[in-house]
Amino acid sequence: MGKQLFGTDGIRGVAGQYPLDVYARWFRDFLVYVVPIGCISYFPVSVVLGRVSYTPYAFAPLFGFAFLGVALWVWGFGVRHYTSTGS
Repeated sequence: MGKQLFGTDGIRGVAGQYPLDVYARWFRDFLVYVVPIGCISYFPVSVVLGRVSYTPYAFAPLFGFAFLGVALWVWGFGVRHYTSTGS
């Protein structure tokens, strides 16, 4: 089967295969700020390999966990305030 953008492989499986440098600026920003793939894999590996000397990138996975925390909070907020329609 082919890869699906939003299927089981998801964006991580498709976009996470290549370094962020190969993508256009707008898509790279999307992968860093909207779907934090770059924070989880690309930035820490770049620091270890010496390609980037900006050491706060080494702590970028923490931003991924922060994103997860915000997403879980938003989900819980939505579930708490959900009201069913119909009978």
